[in-house]
Amino acid sequence: MVLADLYLEHCEDVIQILGDSGIEETIKTCRFESNNVVEVYSDTLDVEEGSKIQRILPGGKTMLYTVLEVDFRSATKHEGSLLFPAHYILSVRKDSSLKKGRQASTINIKNCHAVQVGDDNIQQIMASFSNLEQQIDSSYAAPQEKQEAKNLLYQFLEHPLVTSILGGVSGGIAGLL
Repeated sequence: MVLADLYLEHCEDVIQILGDSGIEETIKTCRFESNNVVEVYSDTLDVEEGSKIQRILPGGKTMLYTVLEVDFRSATKHEGSLLFPAHYILSVRKDSSLKKGRQASTINIKNCHAVQVGDDNIQQIMASFSNLEQQIDSSYAAPQEKQEAKNLLYQFLEHPLVTSILGGVSGGIAGLL
């Protein structure tokens, strides 16, 4: 038995190459590495960047991957003996781990006054604190008590925990008050 045969005995992963019409090819001589690399021992693999492959797991479960990069290595021989067979090296990424991009919003404004654009939650928080300040100012409390209440509100908004939760909004609110 040559070295290549010993090596191939340990390539027990099974993948399927997927195309527009479904499964195009099933390959049983491949090996998944831990760093999102698949070694496929074939010299006729029809796959390119963007192709989809499906890994067959024990129990019939599957994982879907997108091929990011394809590389080919020719067979390695030494003194007429095959050391390593020809194989493809695929860099892949599991589809379930691909991040979905944020969708950009398109905003069209025509003949409008007092337009407000932004995250409604942030705007509500800012409006609530602004409203609170107005209610403090319009209360029947003594001017010294009103100022003390507003100072406590500013201290609250500048507290590190509040700042970490509200982000930069808390500083912006304090500046508006």
